[in-house]
Amino acid sequence: MFLIRIVLFPLRLLLAGWYRLRNIRRPGNVLFHQVPDQFTMLRPSGLLSMLIPRQEYHFYDYLALIELIRKSGYIRKLVLFVPPMQAGWNQIEQIGRGLQSLRESKGMEIIACCDGGNLKTLYIMSFADRRLGASEGSFYNNLPGADSYFFKNALARVGIAVETYSAGKFKAQGFEMLTRSNSSPAGRQNQKQLIQDLRGIIEDRLQNAVGLDEQHRKQVVQLIRKRLTFDMRDLVRSGYVHAQVSPERFRDFLFLGKESETASEVRHFLYRNDGIDAESGELAETKSTEPTPAEVKAQMRAFRRQQIQFKRELKAEARLTRNLINERQLAKRYQRSRYNPFRFRNDPMLALVNLEGPITMGRPGDDARPQVITAYPYRDILRALRDSSEEAVFLNINSPGGSADASELLFEAIYALSRIKPVYALVGGVCASGGYYLACAANRIYVPELSINGSIGVIRIRPNLKKMYDQWGIKKEVLFPQPERDLLSEAGPISAASQKRMRAELADAYRLFLKRVCRGRELDQRVVHKMAEGQVWSGRRFRTGQMADGHETFIQVIDEYRRNAGHPDSKQFRLNLYPESKTDVRTLLGERMPSPFSMMRVLGADLPRQVQDCLRVFADAGQKRLFYNPYLLHATIGSVTAHSEQSVSNNNHKRAQRSGIGRTRFLHARSNRQSLPSIILP
Repeated sequence: MFLIRIVLFPLRLLLAGWYRLRNIRRPGNVLFHQVPDQFTMLRPSGLLSMLIPRQEYHFYDYLALIELIRKSGYIRKLVLFVPPMQAGWNQIEQIGRGLQSLRESKGMEIIACCDGGNLKTLYIMSFADRRLGASEGSFYNNLPGADSYFFKNALARVGIAVETYSAGKFKAQGFEMLTRSNSSPAGRQNQKQLIQDLRGIIEDRLQNAVGLDEQHRKQVVQLIRKRLTFDMRDLVRSGYVHAQVSPERFRDFLFLGKESETASEVRHFLYRNDGIDAESGELAETKSTEPTPAEVKAQMRAFRRQQIQFKRELKAEARLTRNLINERQLAKRYQRSRYNPFRFRNDPMLALVNLEGPITMGRPGDDARPQVITAYPYRDILRALRDSSEEAVFLNINSPGGSADASELLFEAIYALSRIKPVYALVGGVCASGGYYLACAANRIYVPELSINGSIGVIRIRPNLKKMYDQWGIKKEVLFPQPERDLLSEAGPISAASQKRMRAELADAYRLFLKRVCRGRELDQRVVHKMAEGQVWSGRRFRTGQMADGHETFIQVIDEYRRNAGHPDSKQFRLNLYPESKTDVRTLLGERMPSPFSMMRVLGADLPRQVQDCLRVFADAGQKRLFYNPYLLHATIGSVTAHSEQSVSNNNHKRAQRSGIGRTRFLHARSNRQSLPSIILP
């Protein structure tokens, strides 16, 4: 590639000159932008991906777009159309930080428009200098809250009892729905503190919206605290929305400073005598009298005057619309300005590994798949990154946890990688239990304030189905009984000796968890213990407890790495995404043709999702879990599927590491590197 660029250097000079000529023309300085209502962390690859239209915006692509707007230097007005947002609160917070950086740019005005939505919509609009809303818009108050369901009595009716064994005072709170009829005092206290923290962060942002005075701040807080729904008139009275404008006339209002009525006046004239009221559309009582010639001439003169005025306004709007620029033009102009014919080497590459979903062991040799963190495939990716050309690795962690053994396996892989090149952990909506276990192996951890973190502890769950078996006349016969076999049995309670063994194992796993946190964070165990015991925290409180390094967005972390690595501020990076989300026939058929033999689909097809995930716990009777149940909180995080691993706990991977097999370098097959999905970072 280097030699080809040298050979084509004359053509590169001509191309650079052409780009300079194209950029001579003065660009527009007004950008109209529709904010996506939700985002994805996947970018499909493969041949069939080109045939499937992209439905969602990649979240880091969107943050890069906001940074591109900031770096453009010539955009003076950004007009945002904000829909009812479905993205997670952590993503809403990071978008807001990006908009705040735009406001701090010299001379940029942000105008936000909406026709309804929720508090996430209002959160984004709070960074705008002017806020406009549709006349009939309504809003839903989706502050974080807790709706807990308890199934102990329902399970007891069918003879099912669920036993939990945990290390950590608060660790079992995530599964109290199966073991109690109400919340424990400790669990209720921890949940209450978490929700209050999240609500306080949101309320603080809304009442500090741009342009609000002290009186209006109090009105806004009272509105969102006391009302489940409210409309645009309530927001106008509270001073949050500056004007009510019809969605079809947003542009007229922005360009002309008023809603243009010329077209409606012309329409009223054309249908003046049709018997239909122009405003209400109802049949009006009119006299069937013919207009006189003088009235006809007067009406025609008025019509011509209105036509002339209408054309003048159209010309004025045309002059103003010349200042418009769209996102595609913005990106092309930026790339043309960045083109350097004397640069013969590629931009440096960074790696983004998406760790999203529950943590399971998986099977060696399998491909890494999105939405679930399988230890063996992801370990292969992390090992391959040690010798790759990527300068740094960024881990997007959005996980409630999972298998303790799988978490330890990935911790070792991430920690070994962090000794070779910088590794940054970027937390998503939830980074609890095993998810935080992985984050501690990185060099630095960044958590959004509106995220759920912690749950440092270990738990084991097992069902006791003895009463159900007795009711149905089911007998279980064990031919070769073994000591402590009852740990893996569901047919009755376990013995005192087995309980002692289980609690000892949980204590060992908990001590190892604390040790990993202390080593990764370089903290004293007494400091870690204050934030441990299975408690969950908001990102702000978690960072205050020294468990994270900051709340910077992905783009800000990239800038930090650029400075630390000694790159100039103008240096671009190419971000490679792992794992690949392959779009092939097998994947498409697999998604559309679920197995009819799946027991969970048969038993739980018509059950709420929370109940289905509770039932999945029964497949993990003998496994140590680093897990926090995120369904205790609604409207706080995006959907996180709480799958369960289908195998019991084992220590085979530890024996493999001691024998040296686990240290063998596994070369990940990446022969076609150019096919990797990637993002260009400005």
